[in-house]
Formats: sequence, structure tokens, C-alpha cells
Amino acid sequence: NIPTPKTISNVELVGQLKFPILIKPAEGTAGGLGIRKINRIEDLDKEIIPTENFILQEYIRGYDIDCNVLCKEGNILAFTIQKGICK
Repeated sequence: NIPTPKTISNVELVGQLKFPILIKPAEGTAGGLGIRKINRIEDLDKEIIPTENFILQEYIRGYDIDCNVLCKEGNILAFTIQKGICK
């Protein structure tokens, strides 16, 4: 039950999302590379690349934090917490 932004992979369902939205490559990216923000539905056609495999996701203002945990038999051995930096 972790809350997540509403996400779709079919542009025909874009009416289910509230703008602004993000176009995100479905694979092969790291650190936010290739992610584009779209403020209005009218701008969507200019940003869609027909050969691109992507997802559309509602934009949530804020920042992303990642937590990685290494466990053995239920005991935490090591962990990291990192916040992305904006360029």
C-alpha cells in the first residue's frame, strides 16, 4: 500500500491523468535522464516519439528519496538512503 503517482502506458488513456504529467522512458534510463514534463494536454503530441516505449505519470512536486537495504535472515546488515540532486 505504498502511494504512487497515477501511471499509464497507453496515451489513449491520458484523460485519466491530471496535468502536469511526466513522460518517462520505460527502460534504459537512470538518474532522470529522458524524463520530460508536459504542462498541458495540448503539448502532448509534440513530445510523443512514435517509436519510443514510454509511460505517462502524474507529476508530483517534490523530490525522490531512495532507500536500499541489505538483509540476512531478517536482520539489516547495511542500508543507504539517498536523495537525488537536480541539475
